[in-house]
Amino acid sequence: MRLADFSAILLDIDGTLCAHHRALPGAADVVRYAQSLGKTVALVTNNSASTVQEQVERMHRVGIDVPADRIYTSGRAMADWIRARFTKPQVFNYAGYALEEELGDAASFITTLDEPVDVVCVGTHLRENDVAFDYHRAIAALYHLRQGAELLIGSADRMYMFDGLPEFGSGAWGALFAFAADVPRSKLHYAGKPAPEFFLHLCERLNVKPSDCLLVGDNLESDVAGGLSVGMTTALVLTGVATRAVLESVKVRPHVVFKDLNEMLKTMVSEEESTIVKPTLRNALEYVFTIFVGACAGSGVGIVVVILLHTWWGMEISVWTGYLVGAVMGALLAAFFPKAVRDFLHWLMPLW
Repeated sequence: MRLADFSAILLDIDGTLCAHHRALPGAADVVRYAQSLGKTVALVTNNSASTVQEQVERMHRVGIDVPADRIYTSGRAMADWIRARFTKPQVFNYAGYALEEELGDAASFITTLDEPVDVVCVGTHLRENDVAFDYHRAIAALYHLRQGAELLIGSADRMYMFDGLPEFGSGAWGALFAFAADVPRSKLHYAGKPAPEFFLHLCERLNVKPSDCLLVGDNLESDVAGGLSVGMTTALVLTGVATRAVLESVKVRPHVVFKDLNEMLKTMVSEEESTIVKPTLRNALEYVFTIFVGACAGSGVGIVVVILLHTWWGMEISVWTGYLVGAVMGALLAAFFPKAVRDFLHWLMPLW
């Protein structure tokens, strides 16, 4: 099995590509390599609290560039679900502001108990976004559900990992409301992974067949089971929710399992292309630019050091000597530790 065998590579974000705001091993390399093959690369997430544009910017900060139309969130899937079933519905939004951005004027958002509600939406509550659990709004959502509103849940996720700790998933929050309001099965709906509709909508957007897709994720229930339900090939990485111990005790079986994306990349690159991914032109240019920046920074440091040595100890050293030595040292540092230099510059200048 090779990456080149698929028309589209679909990658989960949290736990697969990223851990919080840090890229996981091999994440950027997998995306760039698949893009260099001309494959359709799309990212998927059950995070309903963040907008698609926020995900684009988040990915860019960790060195992954994917356009907005190639990112499909459970918030966008919820909007698609609502538009397909209602005309200007009354919505009680307990899923985050991203849903309101997605729906815009296509829905009326209700915040009180006085007006009827067609659908109550429940999604992710993230500490990083300060989308905290609001008890009073939860009571209002419960009231509308008991009045007969439909319940749309962002995903069936029990939990996900955030900053090394487990967080309640949308499915856990949704189960709270469904149980408390005794929502009948006919009025209980899921928009995100592993719902088949989520993956089918995405394939329709990308103009690809599910059977031509490789889905890569860290969650057996939402990623692997969802991909298998529509006929996708699935790859599980053990960098998020799933562990080998869990894998041995469940019936859901991915096609392949990898420790991380680095291992997947080395394994799924064809022998004809060698087991080492060939650098793209962009990678080469980034490397050269990093060395250039290192040389510039080093030369500046060298000049400052010469001035300080002359000022404090009276040492007579040519400014040009400091410039050249600093430039060489800076270039060597950047050449041997390019990622560390780029990470520092990303931290120093987030808009780079």
